[in-house]
Formats: sequence, C-alpha cells, structure tokens
Amino acid sequence: MATVVTNTTAKAIGSYVGETKKQIRDGFGVYNYPNKFFRYEGEWREGKKHGHGRLIMADGSFYEGSFENGEITGHGYRAWVHTKNSYTGQFERGEQCGVGVMVYGNGDKYEGGWQNNKREGEGELNEANGNIYKGSFYQHKKHGRGYQLYSNGDQYEGEWVRGMKQGHGTMKYNDGTIYDGQWRDDTFNGQGSIVHISGVLYEGIWIAGRPAVEAFTLALDGSNVIEIEQGKPFNIEIFCHTVDGEITQDDGRLLQITAGVKVSNKRFSIDGKQNEQDIISTPFDFDAEPYPLTEIPADCEPSLNGRLEPPSPIIENDDRTSEQDRPGPDDQAKTRTSPPPTAGGHMTSSRPDSVHLASSTDGEGISEVITSSSQGFLFPIVPAIRTVNGRATFENTFLPACSRSYSTTFEDREVLDGRTSQGQKSKRGSKKGSVQHSATDLAELKEGRRRKDKKDEKNNDDKARFCKPGDYVIIVKDVTSPPFLGTTLQPAYCHVKVNAKQKRAKSKIDKR
Repeated sequence: MATVVTNTTAKAIGSYVGETKKQIRDGFGVYNYPNKFFRYEGEWREGKKHGHGRLIMADGSFYEGSFENGEITGHGYRAWVHTKNSYTGQFERGEQCGVGVMVYGNGDKYEGGWQNNKREGEGELNEANGNIYKGSFYQHKKHGRGYQLYSNGDQYEGEWVRGMKQGHGTMKYNDGTIYDGQWRDDTFNGQGSIVHISGVLYEGIWIAGRPAVEAFTLALDGSNVIEIEQGKPFNIEIFCHTVDGEITQDDGRLLQITAGVKVSNKRFSIDGKQNEQDIISTPFDFDAEPYPLTEIPADCEPSLNGRLEPPSPIIENDDRTSEQDRPGPDDQAKTRTSPPPTAGGHMTSSRPDSVHLASSTDGEGISEVITSSSQGFLFPIVPAIRTVNGRATFENTFLPACSRSYSTTFEDREVLDGRTSQGQKSKRGSKKGSVQHSATDLAELKEGRRRKDKKDEKNNDDKARFCKPGDYVIIVKDVTSPPFLGTTLQPAYCHVKVNAKQKRAKSKIDKR
C-alpha cells in the first residue's frame, strides 16, 4: 500500500510518494529532490534507488535505466537537451563506463569503449563531415593504432598519439600519392618514402613535412656558357640542387628544354608599337625570343657535307591532306605532285622552312610544343625527360635552321625613317620634321627583304641548313605536374655561342 512520507524538519529532504517498508522507501515510488532540479521515478530498496528508474532534470534532460545502491550503474539511456547528445550503454556510478553508443547533436556518432565519460579503448567514430575512424582511443582522443578514412577519399593507417598521427603510418591520398614512414604532429617526420602522383619518388629523412635535403633549383653541370659549331649537336646535363648547391636525389621530376635566340634591338609590330610578346628574360646580358630546338635521332647524323640524313622525308602540305585522302600510286604517276629530289638526294618541301606551334594534350604536363622543319624534313621536338638520382641529360640536342619572319626591328625603323624623311612632307598640319609611316611602306620594305633573303638562300644553300652564328639561350624548366609538394624548381639557363662552320680544307686527293 502506498504511503506518503513528509519530513517537516528544518532541513528539507524533499518529498516522497510511494511504497515503504518499515518507514523506509522500498518498492516503487516518486521522489522530488529539495533543490527542485531532480525528480526520480522508479524502484527503491532499503531507502536507496535500486533497480529500474528514471531520473529527470528540470531542463528536460533525463536518464533512464539501471540503478544500484542509489547510483546510476549498469545499462541505461541518457539524453541531454542542451547539446542534443544521447548515449545508450553502460554506466558506473553515474558516468559512462564500458561499452556504449553516443549520438552527438552535431551528427557525429561513436560506438565503442568508455571510461569516466570519455572515449577509451577500441571504437569507431563516424563524423558528420564523412570522416570515419576505427581504432584505439585514450582520454577521448585517437591514441594507439587506428585506421582513418577521410571524406575526400584519403586513407591513413598507423599510429596515433593524442589525436595526431605520430609514429609509423601509411597515408594513401585520393590522387594516388602514397607516403609510408614516420609521422610527428600530423606531418611527415623521420625516415619515410613518398610516391607522388606527378611521378616524383623520394626516400629519406623528413623534417616537419619537408625533405631534409630538398631541391630548390635546376643547375647545369659545369659552366653555363658553351661554344659550338654550326650544325653540331650538343648535350645538356642538369642537376637538382638545394639552396646551398648540394645535389639532391630526386627521382621522377619532369624537365622540359626549350631555346631562344638573342634579340639585339627592340621589336616593333606593324603599327609601330613596341612588341614585347614572346620576349624571354635571361640571366645573361641579352633578351631572347623563342627558337626551335630539336634532337638528332641515332639514325640521323650530320654528313660530311653538312647535310642531315634522316631515314625518310616528311612532306608538309598546306592542305594537310589525311592519309586516306592522299592520291594512290596510279594517281601520283599521273599528277606528279610530289617535288623532285635535289642533287643531294633530298626531298624538298612544298613550303619554306617554318616553325609551327602544335597543341599537345599527352605531353606529360606540356601544353604547347614547337616543331621545326628544315629543307622538307620534320625534326622531332625534344621530349621532356625525368630525373634519376637528381640528374638528367638531354642528348644530341640541335639548333636547326629557321626562316621565321620576325617583327620589324629597330634597325628597320631607322631605314624606313631615313627613306621617308627625304620624301614629301606630311599633309594637313603635321609638324615640321615628323614622319608618317604607312602600311604600304612597311610592306614594300618587307617585300624587298624577302626577295633578298630568297636570293641569299639560293646562293647559300648549305648555310641555310643550319642556325645562324650568334648567341642562343637554352632553358630547362621543371614542368612536374602537379608540382611536387607544391614547389616548382627554379629553371636553369645555358648561354650557347654558335660559331660559323669552318670550311674543310681540300686535300690533295680532293684537288685531283
């Protein structure tokens, strides 16, 4: 039978409505605490909460589950109104202890071991942002060995210390990059190796996420000035250097080589404005503009008469006819559109020597390449190569002849000014001594030069097969993509002085 017990002493002890035994709460009853914040509904034994019960807080939070000797102990469910967290699992003396599931108000969920209201032992944490961790916890943090799957696809498996990757572990990034080695404070630190998505390989000591011996710039082997003779191929050997000039052991950096020719004077466009397009700044005492650079294949070497002897000619046509649209053998016999061989046995092109810009999507990070044709032969561009132990060598590079039409130079303007200043004065209020240049004058000047160049080319056929004597620059760039660890090495420059080809003295046998 239910009995109401009321204490009216000076120190209030709350009110109880429920079953009693020998004036002691025993059985089922409801107890309102004197501070009015707690209310208990449930089973009692010998005056203490014992068995199944529900403890309700004034803010709406509550616990429902097992009680032992007045304490929240055993399996139960607790909900917090303010944080919207909820826990289902084991308790000990009012604290989460044992195995349980916590669903957080922010969307996170943890299932695993607990100790003193903190995650501890083996467990799985699913975060609202998509990260998933399976492994060991200590003091509410990832600690020990564990596996982390990040929302972007990155995966880490290894050791943790107080919530950070520390010790040995393997990280597989979503782009394919893999690091295996030592960690400290979530960064590469100690002995480790990386296979980067760009193709770069590095194995060695890491300090705070960077290689202990880190490349900073590309450098030439020896002097950065070389002299060669017209028509002679040459080699360029490159090293990866640190800031202090130490050679690194970088494997797989992608290097691209290009060339430029010295620009002595300022260049001007047709409208007379200075044209700075394609100007290359060099560390030497001159600027340059792009110039084609090729390589001589193993089966294509310069012969004694200075001509290049490739295995087969490639004829360039303006209409760029495809293979299936080209005339067959019978049609060729009728039309004879192919140019005849020259005296030296070489095929001549249907167009003059030229420089072409061709788009490339499979050049390992190179979006634009330069090809050069000389006397009807299409020379290959110099392909990008990768470093091995911090070294790379471009072999048999070659500066071919090029008849590219450059913009009007400063000298052209002087000639034009001298010619027009002797003509009639400008009309309609032009100032005395001023000169106006028309597009017709420039066209006539270019036409005259073109005719002269054509005549010189005809008279100096051998000379036209090689680049002109002068100053050239070779540029080697790091085109690794994406950049290794976000860093692109500084380029290397080589000043190439091309000397005129020496005529071979005739021997007595030749004279006969």
